[in-house]
Amino acid sequence: ASFLRLSLLASAPVAASEVIMAGFNGLGRMRPIMWVTIITVALNALLDPLLIWGCGPIPRLGITGAALATSLSALVATLLSIQALGEEGYQLKPAWPKLEIQKRLLAIGGPITAGGLLFSA
Repeated sequence: ASFLRLSLLASAPVAASEVIMAGFNGLGRMRPIMWVTIITVALNALLDPLLIWGCGPIPRLGITGAALATSLSALVATLLSIQALGEEGYQLKPAWPKLEIQKRLLAIGGPITAGGLLFSA
């Protein structure tokens, strides 16, 4: 249960970094994606054994440690992705969703999502 809770908490940072990485991909800028991936995979590889089996003052957390390591790595991926956006000259600005854009996204993505759900059931 704790694994699922931590994984659920990590879903927002994972989604955010994936969206930013897709933006870089669309711009043809693969280097930021590569560096964020290298750093976060290395971080996860370091944190996983430490948090699963414990080491020194770090307690043994088992499967919860695996989820925590992955969640922390996802958060770092998001922060690095946002930093990479800034270095590329892009700024994230909070704004309310525009209804016209949401309707268009639903018109395009809705049938694709429905088809995927039908074929996966």
